[in-house]
Amino acid sequence: MVCCLVLVFLFDTYIVSSNTN
Repeated sequence: MVCCLVLVFLFDTYIVSSNTN
């Protein structure tokens, strides 16, 4: 379950980075 949370967090961060850039 923790793995899923980490993946979601990384994915969200990646999207935010893409939007900013």
